[in-house]
Amino acid sequence: MAYTAAALSFSLRGLPKPVVLTGSQRPLRSIPTDGRTNLLSAVDLARRDVPEVAIFFGRQLLRGNRARKVSAERYDAFESPNYPPLGRVGLDVDLHPRLVRRPSEPFRHRPGFDGSVVYLPVWPGADGRALDRAVDAGTRVIVVGAYGVGNVPGGREGWAGAIARATARGAVVLLVTQCGHGGVRPALYEAGRAALEAGAVAGHDLTVEAALVKSMHLLAQGLSPSELRAALPTDLAGELTADTDGGEGSP
Repeated sequence: MAYTAAALSFSLRGLPKPVVLTGSQRPLRSIPTDGRTNLLSAVDLARRDVPEVAIFFGRQLLRGNRARKVSAERYDAFESPNYPPLGRVGLDVDLHPRLVRRPSEPFRHRPGFDGSVVYLPVWPGADGRALDRAVDAGTRVIVVGAYGVGNVPGGREGWAGAIARATARGAVVLLVTQCGHGGVRPALYEAGRAALEAGAVAGHDLTVEAALVKSMHLLAQGLSPSELRAALPTDLAGELTADTDGGEGSP
């Protein structure tokens, strides 16, 4: 659902009305089930002044491209780690209008997704040559799940070298954090600075889901590598908050 919500947010920019996704942890035929409550609340919220793609689950209305599924068991299965809920449902519906993104452009459907994207998380001992193999297979955007605020293994001789090779071959390497909350600021530490100097682009506080779907969508729009490097760290549909330390790398 998080992938679908992100995809719709990029495809349906300038929405004049809500698009609310929902589901359930237990089937509708089960007793008890959260499905009926989620569905009724989603229909109610879709009638209100929230012109965004959103997910309602449990008690919270979340911006779709900020949401992640965090539990396979709890009724509150989704959270928005880096952006507050747009609203909550209890005895009353409590919306937060100042958090809602208002359309800044006319509505337009922008279809298309290109699957030439891969996600590569780092871990101790991970081989940076995985980036070489990804480019060999035709990958055009590599989303790297970095440590913390954007660090990669091996300094200048490890993953940074692989990032440089991938960039030289026309691929775009996008850094996101593998942590559950926060975003990347690679300029803070040497390992992150090495990745930036090798050509990586910082994805700020993009979730992995939003980073992958955004990459697929922008590729389908026919952007060149330099255009991708500029667009990926740019806020298009409320999916990220840019930091202020200049750590996103050169377009």
